[in-house]
Amino acid sequence: MKKILLNISAVIAFVSFPLIVNAVPIESKDVFCDGVKCGTMEIDKYDPYKTMWLSGVEIDGQFVATKKNREYNYIQSLNVYDDPTPKKYHDGADLPVPLVDAPPGGYQDDPFDYRPFYESAYPTFYDKPSTFMLDAKTEADKKLELEFETWLICLISENLGDNATTAKDDTYQVAPLLGWLWGYEIVYDDIGMIGVDELIDFTVTKTSFTWKMPDPSDDWNTALTQKYGNAPNQDWFNVTTAECSDCLDPTVPTPSSFLLILLGWFGVFMAGKRRSNSINRP
Repeated sequence: MKKILLNISAVIAFVSFPLIVNAVPIESKDVFCDGVKCGTMEIDKYDPYKTMWLSGVEIDGQFVATKKNREYNYIQSLNVYDDPTPKKYHDGADLPVPLVDAPPGGYQDDPFDYRPFYESAYPTFYDKPSTFMLDAKTEADKKLELEFETWLICLISENLGDNATTAKDDTYQVAPLLGWLWGYEIVYDDIGMIGVDELIDFTVTKTSFTWKMPDPSDDWNTALTQKYGNAPNQDWFNVTTAECSDCLDPTVPTPSSFLLILLGWFGVFMAGKRRSNSINRP
């Protein structure tokens, strides 16, 4: 009976084993700066989806850093927004394209969006944009398209102003390390089947995933300079780019600093030892 139980346990362990193995990324790219590897960007999922009225793509991944002495994040631009429904800022103004996704304050005045970084919990990168499929039907060519450009960046410097609900009094310097282009297209084609739900007339296709390096596109750079909202209360991001060499400056103490630290601890130890001896002396 004991032997049977052991065999059953072995079978359960064997069956369960694939469930705990990490999935192999569908896309991965090593990230370098000045010839030094600082990590690997992995994309685990990139699929189109369609619900009752909305459709788009879902993308999921993460940056696995090997050089961990700097702060990394993502900055994303929306480069193409081919949709008859204008994209609105939270004050009602039309949004420019290309734009930083999300713009200052987000699309609904979200307080966490006053920084230029994509609202994903780094190191995870996750997005699931969606569009009303019926918008494609009203287009002259019966299709609409969205294209995004996301860059893994290293934060070189960050200076935050006093106002937490504006972006324009903050300044950032970043080094773009690796980018990727992605997005989707929705096409309407009336297949002419009477009595069948019209939503089957829409096809959702993910655009080709493409790594982009060594430099961001003009659209991405333009997005960093855009202004949002109605005057006189416009807001914008102040982001400049620089070489990534600054991102690899070591933050650990130099050998001379280590020596000073060791000497300091040795002094503390000896002082404690002397104090201990004096206390224990009869």
